[in-house]
Amino acid sequence: MQFTEGIAPDTTGASTKDRGNAPVFVLGCGRSGTTLLYHMILSAGGFAVYRAESNVINLLEPRFGNLSIRRNREKLMDAWINSKLFRVSGLNADEIRNKVLQECRNGGDFLRIIMGGMARHQGVRRWADCTPEHLLYMSRIKETIPDALIIHIIRDGRDVALSTDKLGYIKRAPWDNWAVSSTTIWITTAFSRSGSDLSASRTRHSRQTTGTSTRSAAGSKAFLHRAWRCLKVWSVRH
Repeated sequence: MQFTEGIAPDTTGASTKDRGNAPVFVLGCGRSGTTLLYHMILSAGGFAVYRAESNVINLLEPRFGNLSIRRNREKLMDAWINSKLFRVSGLNADEIRNKVLQECRNGGDFLRIIMGGMARHQGVRRWADCTPEHLLYMSRIKETIPDALIIHIIRDGRDVALSTDKLGYIKRAPWDNWAVSSTTIWITTAFSRSGSDLSASRTRHSRQTTGTSTRSAAGSKAFLHRAWRCLKVWSVRH
């Protein structure tokens, strides 16, 4: 496995000290190695340990709407405190609820409040997030958490498709043989486009590649076969 990295220019003027305390987002298509890299970062020390994907920007904020409205914040906290996401946080329910109700105005605020609370509780300075789907919301992350540092992992789409299919992450109907390929093609394309849109931000792109000797010809053939079926079905339906 080989990683090639490109670092977009930092135009924010932030100091090295500021970057040393900034939150880190490890993002990428599912089955790209985001969880592995996330836990490697946590093992380095100095980061709050949170063994869950927060799903704040991609799910919670859209679901509960404008968080500048107190009633929406109350609904959010009622749901979050009764979920596994809270149970694994180690936070005090009353304390975190009061803080969110008083200070939160958007999804970025909510994420900073809960993750910052975990960091203080664990005696560390920083926190990281590895919700893969947050890559589709990088603009929102940078808008609400301007100092966020983003690591974008890009894995070969063929490996992603084969890994996803092998684990059965996408359940398809017997007549939808193209489902895995169409979904994977859309995800990898959309994720890459989202990363490119923030080329001027503090984003590190880690491209994961594997040598041709480690990828079987059968695997590549299977991917191409699914992709071709996807394109044929798409052309018929449109």
